[in-house]
Amino acid sequence: AEAMRLYPNKSGAATRVGFGLACYRLGQVDRAKAAFARALSIDPENVDAMVGSAVLDMASLDETSAEFNSLMEKAIKMMSMANLLDHSNAMVQNHLANHYFWKWTPMSGTAEVIQGSTLVKGSQPIPLEEGERIRIGTDFETYVADFGDETDEDGNTFRTKDPWKGPSTAGLKVWKKDYDRVIALAKGAYNSTSVQDIQAESLFFLARVYHVRDDLEHAHQFYDRACKLSPNLSPARFGLAQTLIAQEEYAEAAAHLQLVLGTSNTATDALATLGLLEVKGRKKLQDGLANLRKAIDLDPLNPDLILHEALALQQDETNYPRSLERYKKAVQLMERQGKKIPSEIYTNIGVLCHETKNYEESLKMYRLALDAADDEATRKLATMENVGIEGGRIRHQDNSMFFDYVDTTLQVQYEASEEGTTSLKVTNADGKKATDIGLLSGDHVRVGESFESQVVNIVEDGDTMTLELKDPLKTDKPKPKAKESKEGDTDEAKEGESKENESNEETQGKKVATLFVKRENGRLD
Repeated sequence: AEAMRLYPNKSGAATRVGFGLACYRLGQVDRAKAAFARALSIDPENVDAMVGSAVLDMASLDETSAEFNSLMEKAIKMMSMANLLDHSNAMVQNHLANHYFWKWTPMSGTAEVIQGSTLVKGSQPIPLEEGERIRIGTDFETYVADFGDETDEDGNTFRTKDPWKGPSTAGLKVWKKDYDRVIALAKGAYNSTSVQDIQAESLFFLARVYHVRDDLEHAHQFYDRACKLSPNLSPARFGLAQTLIAQEEYAEAAAHLQLVLGTSNTATDALATLGLLEVKGRKKLQDGLANLRKAIDLDPLNPDLILHEALALQQDETNYPRSLERYKKAVQLMERQGKKIPSEIYTNIGVLCHETKNYEESLKMYRLALDAADDEATRKLATMENVGIEGGRIRHQDNSMFFDYVDTTLQVQYEASEEGTTSLKVTNADGKKATDIGLLSGDHVRVGESFESQVVNIVEDGDTMTLELKDPLKTDKPKPKAKESKEGDTDEAKEGESKENESNEETQGKKVATLFVKRENGRLD
């Protein structure tokens, strides 16, 4: 500051950068920003001033602000310019590596998807390779699967790891993660410096890419090297603990989580993961539950933390009621936040309800689990064609979640009587055969809204069709009201009245209802 006061013109941009760094160390962020801005006005290509200004701008951004994206893009452009001016600046390269790890890069053209299918058709060739992480539309994230022999000559189509769950749609944008750029920047940063803390950050960025690609062996190696270079780099140590858990090295993983908490005792993810490990080991059950509770107290609206607690509690039969309560609390939070409830959560709730003898609630949860597990909206619907595997039909009422009654569009007529009838005449077969309609002998059927039975025989005679049922369809036969004879009625009038009553009785003794047939839905496919 004294040099700038005495020699304002000769001190130059470098002095302003040094002053800005000093202000930052003292917590005077606004003065630091002003110093970096002044340095850039003196020397627009001063890389250190660019980096300092961009870093402070990014750190002060409000993610909820409408200007967040534009201001972030401005800061990244400045960082990219600094990288062009100085390819050996490790700090710049690390910042860009972190940015591109999170950034979705838009691809040219649009895509067409089909409900329940993994095949994607582009409006033009989309340069993608197997294993790349992509996003289609606003929220469907998956990986590019093996192309196989199904791509067309123009290269417009590719397959994804997961099927498209929404309705068939065209004109969707496609984005991808440019992990190759992240790797190149991180390796460049590592080789551009001898400062171990900066090298450790580079190794952490490399490990994170391999981790998200599910290459846990390389991820573990880079996390481990990062921790050795910078023991206090908590994100790298937490990643190392995660890879150790995948290797079932639980004791070593717990030790690294303890070190993370020694650096930051409010790290909720580390608290929750350590709590689960301690509960799993059984020796520190109460310590594990205490760590989970501490994590939830720090972030009470995080449903993932509450799910961790529920999972820990369900390890002990005596804690089933508490676990059930925590699962339901997590579901409530997820619903309020508009998040989809995974089928595994409903399944766990169903099991706990079953174990606590709440069978009705258990059945309800299993139904919700099956609904959540459906790959597409129409998969669970029963159709006339889905007769199931021979000998494997599910017909018991307790298994009703696996079948539905399908409207055959057939109208059947039957005699209304207290004794009941097993014969139903199809009134609108219109010359069709039972096989044309999809109706089979042995089918379980419903007549109207409530009567259920089984077809034991189908009699076809010309254009007529009659169904023979296993059980009699009983109804209260309606009794027609006879007109009262009036004094002075002639014999001819009384005779006509008698014939009318007989006709009414014959008509009112027949009933017509819709026929439904039981078919399996797709929940067991």
